Amino acid sequence: MKGPLVKQAGRELLREGDLPKIRGPFAQTMIRFNNHMERVPLSPEEMKQFLSFRLDTVWKAKKRSSWLGGRLFNYFAVGDPDYLQMSGARVGEVLALAGYNVPDVLDALTEYHVRRDIVEEAYFRFNKQQVANS
Repeated sequence: MKGPLVKQAGRELLREGDLPKIRGPFAQTMIRFNNHMERVPLSPEEMKQFLSFRLDTVWKAKKRSSWLGGRLFNYFAVGDPDYLQMSGARVGEVLALAGYNVPDVLDALTEYHVRRDIVEEAYFRFNKQQVANS
């Protein structure tokens, strides 16, 4: 598959103080909680669920892209079926699982697109590790 392994999506997750129109401690607390959870590494079971769900979504999008209505649906719902969108923290975990060096420039709270074949490689390596550890 051609194209960069990872490309920035151009969208950052909300950071504390980003929502001046939403007042009150609840909104800011939820932003802090979300940002904290994005930085916490996933457990093996969570990683398996995360990769399974993301790959299932993109495989279905790839299948839909063979006809015009499917491409239109993908444009609005999924985006490019050859890339999966995830936060920088998750990108680092996926690249490490796939056997790639994790770049230092990844921001945990920025969204990136990761090539589908890289995520598939991470998923298959992860499953292989799980079987070997059983």
